[in-house]
Amino acid sequence: MSDDIIEVNGNGEIMEVQPGDLVEQPQGKILWIKKGHEGVDFKGILAQFSQYADIGHSLTHIEKLKQYVVQVPLQYQKALDEGTYFINQNQKTGVMWPSLMEVKESGRWGFVDNLPIVEQELVRGNPMRDISMNFYNLALQKQIESIAATVERTYKVVEKIEHGQMDDRIALLYSGREQIQLAMLLNDPEDRKRAIALGRQSLIDAKYQLGLTLKRRIEEFEPIPEGWFAQRWLAFRNKGVFDRRDDEFQEMQDYYELYLEATKLIAKSYVETGDIDAARQAFADSMTFMETIGFKNARTIKYIHKPKEIQDRFVFYPVAYIEAEREDADEEAKEYDYMMIEASGQDIMEALGDVEEV
Repeated sequence: MSDDIIEVNGNGEIMEVQPGDLVEQPQGKILWIKKGHEGVDFKGILAQFSQYADIGHSLTHIEKLKQYVVQVPLQYQKALDEGTYFINQNQKTGVMWPSLMEVKESGRWGFVDNLPIVEQELVRGNPMRDISMNFYNLALQKQIESIAATVERTYKVVEKIEHGQMDDRIALLYSGREQIQLAMLLNDPEDRKRAIALGRQSLIDAKYQLGLTLKRRIEEFEPIPEGWFAQRWLAFRNKGVFDRRDDEFQEMQDYYELYLEATKLIAKSYVETGDIDAARQAFADSMTFMETIGFKNARTIKYIHKPKEIQDRFVFYPVAYIEAEREDADEEAKEYDYMMIEASGQDIMEALGDVEEV
């Protein structure tokens, strides 16, 4: 094994790795490439990797019927700074070399060999990172489409609440959503960025107005008395009062969901244009706004429901739900640290054109 090949684990410890040694999967965000995945040009990616790294010299260690994982570092300096687990660091250049691992019957990985990067590819950059960014952008686009679909469904519900009248806040939300979806189809990056910014502003305006409506509905909610006698007396004086309270509460729930989806769509639009800090701020602003709302009256809905029927409603955790979405969005916004190509020995040999006709 070359003296230039070392392992740097999460504690910053440097250790040599020998063929056959068991190794742990690296920390970080991983893009898995497997045969049969929908929309994945598996053979093309494996062939491109075989041009990027010198996998040919490892053929003597590869068996057709065994399963392997090719580990490709994508974020060199970032992961180095964070002390992320690595295999195959060239001590002279600091470049992370890809690794070949055998998948054992136990599911553990056994180190097979280092795969040095072809010299001219070091100058050109990492084409595997370009591939990973294509997957990243595709995933982001699907996330925006999914949020937009949720906005559409919730919008239909709110439209019924408003008795079919398209007031300004709903019209702005609908317009912003469509502007961003259309912007995603533009090929020119600068045109796309400008178009997304226009759609985003409509969403920001709509979210602000939705927030004011939500706040008003929550704070104007007529409280429900806690005691049984007081509840019976209220029901006697106002027939159907609790059904109406339930309807009003559900309308607030629908408005909250629309507000939350608008926040998510605004944040995703910032991620699409590379403004990660602004995406986080979009969630922070919504959480701050929730803290300005008085939920005391709305929470009295618990007096006419069993705990399990009502305990997960937004009025009890208005900030926590947004914070959870922010955490998910933070993870989704991260670029991939590694690409893992899972392939059989046969697949690898075919990629190198070394399989003989049987």
